[in-house]
Amino acid sequence: MTAYQRSNWIWLAGGLSARKHVLEIKGGTTTLTDALTTHFSEVTTLCPPASALHAHDATSGCVTLHGVLDSLAAELPSPQRERRYFRLFQQTRRVLRPGGCLYVGMANPNWHNRVRNPVRAWASVERLLRKAGFVTVHAYHAEPSYDHPSVIIPTRRAAVVAYETTVAPKSQRAALRFLFGRIALHRFLYPGRIYLAYV
Repeated sequence: MTAYQRSNWIWLAGGLSARKHVLEIKGGTTTLTDALTTHFSEVTTLCPPASALHAHDATSGCVTLHGVLDSLAAELPSPQRERRYFRLFQQTRRVLRPGGCLYVGMANPNWHNRVRNPVRAWASVERLLRKAGFVTVHAYHAEPSYDHPSVIIPTRRAAVVAYETTVAPKSQRAALRFLFGRIALHRFLYPGRIYLAYV
């Protein structure tokens, strides 16, 4: 996976590279640093602190949380996760400039092969982003994973059905996936999730 491919999501946020500065908040085992340097002239990296991000208000055009929620989910008991996510989203909202974008890449907790993943329901992430003050939130499925997003699909039923109809091989499994897409159960089909939230 090249740095160029790992940053496929940037094309969804048109004109983002023109904002020049990106703040990468590290988490998990992988980083976006190499990918981000191909698109932004200035990349600052931080590790997620216990309380607040040590960055000035409205200084970044983009903030990335690549695998951070997965790391927090593994470290925190269930009742504390949602509060921690919300505080982190508030802090990222604070450091973004007007029109800025927050990228969140995470494992899909509802994927059919990940029944016991500790992350809470996928819908709560979008709800918490809006509660933290993000005006627009776009959600996407990522395949084969958010870390290797060869395919990025909007979470709308029509987009999922179009992808499954066009790309998936003709088989009983493909028919089942198509049915899941048609009846709005597509949240179980893909291992990765990507969110782009705008100030």
